[in-house]
Amino acid sequence: MKTHKLRHFGISFIGTLILFTVEVFLWYAFITGQISLSVALGIHMAVIGLCFVAMFLGWGGRYIFITTLLVALMGPFGAAMGVVTLTLYIVYLMVTDPVYSLIRELMPELKKSESQALHERIHGGLEGSEVSAEIIPLKEVMMFGTKKQKLAAIENILKYYRPEFVSALKLAVVDKSNSVRVLAATAIASLEEHFHKSFIERMNQYEKVPGDPDTVLSLAEHCAEYAKFDVFEAERLREIRETGIEKFLEYLEYRPDDALAKSKLSYLYADSGEYEKAEKILTDMIASGEEMDGEGYFKLMEIYFKRLDFPKIRDFASTHFTEIIKSTETDPTEKGNDILFSWGTSGAVKTLEEAHVGF
Repeated sequence: MKTHKLRHFGISFIGTLILFTVEVFLWYAFITGQISLSVALGIHMAVIGLCFVAMFLGWGGRYIFITTLLVALMGPFGAAMGVVTLTLYIVYLMVTDPVYSLIRELMPELKKSESQALHERIHGGLEGSEVSAEIIPLKEVMMFGTKKQKLAAIENILKYYRPEFVSALKLAVVDKSNSVRVLAATAIASLEEHFHKSFIERMNQYEKVPGDPDTVLSLAEHCAEYAKFDVFEAERLREIRETGIEKFLEYLEYRPDDALAKSKLSYLYADSGEYEKAEKILTDMIASGEEMDGEGYFKLMEIYFKRLDFPKIRDFASTHFTEIIKSTETDPTEKGNDILFSWGTSGAVKTLEEAHVGF
């Protein structure tokens, strides 16, 4: 078993000081004639004997050997040298780096990173360089995966959260596994706390710097992102959407030509059920030729669908077919071409109308 370097040091140091004191008084008494030489030598030999007893009993560790040798040969001078030796040793340990540290600096160990080692293995033909992993949608993991896979997926959602993950979280909170449900609920609570904390910070900044367009836009965009997570508490989301609408309107007073801000305002209107306002913003943007992202076109068709205005869906998809195709190329979305083609055909519209007969 490894022994610490300073083990027994305190006992040895105190013992050496006692020996030094005894030896000094002993030989001082002899020099001044208070005791004879034989008595002085007898006491000296008794002190040496005690040192040997302490050595065999293990008191003082390795330091007792040095003390015994020095006192036996030189009396008080040896004891004094013992004190000095132990003092210098403790100073050495406190202010000097170990020898192995010096050796490690002079001859550092050469290590390869994992990436370097993997590169060498691939270069040498020991590993394959092809990608064997496949991307699996989170919703499929929640529907068909094992409990371990579902828990890992929820952890990844927390690390890389996006609004697209909401549907997977909705499946997780009704999973048959209790641990999956608990972790999903914990994830939702953690995300809501994160978004609300960020909302409070932006609101405080907005109140500190009134009238600053960038500050207003930052708060409005955060509200728009916050509102996408419809797994949060409904009343709070309603308040967040209202705040987002208010701040986007304020921001557009400063910068009325910001097309992206207009689009996000229309999405908030649509999600709040104010379809007429959302439709007007989007149709005005299209009429004026302002650039829109893919979500804007599909949001407008979604508004028509919720109002059961199926012919308008078909006409819109047919009229703006080219623009919608271009937007889906630059802004890929799972709604994409399938929805465009199905909603933009007469047969699909007829099916939708028949399905909603009697509503």
